[in-house]
Amino acid sequence: MREKIPTNKLESLALYIFVGTIIGARLGHCLFYDPIYYLSHPVEMLLPIQIRDGAIKFTGYQGLASHGGAIGVLLSIILYSKKNKVAIWFILDKISLAVPLTGAFIRFGVIIYE
Repeated sequence: MREKIPTNKLESLALYIFVGTIIGARLGHCLFYDPIYYLSHPVEMLLPIQIRDGAIKFTGYQGLASHGGAIGVLLSIILYSKKNKVAIWFILDKISLAVPLTGAFIRFGVIIYE
């Protein structure tokens, strides 16, 4: 059974998922691995800078957590489905094949990195 889904709907869903993944992965790293530091320095959660003694230092993004990314994806799908009035189960059904493949690539990347 083929479904006629407009391309612009798929593009906006992909954008929601991409942004949700990046923000969720970063916040997941900050809140799961070093919450005391990042809650006292909230700007450093999303901006790649460090502020010490009035000086600003560029640090780059130093951590992403895959489980935070997964939470970000779920929240972005919920947000997308509410905004566009699409059933959550419909979206989850359509991306179900990509999820285990993405998880495998993430784990493979972690193995190579370490």
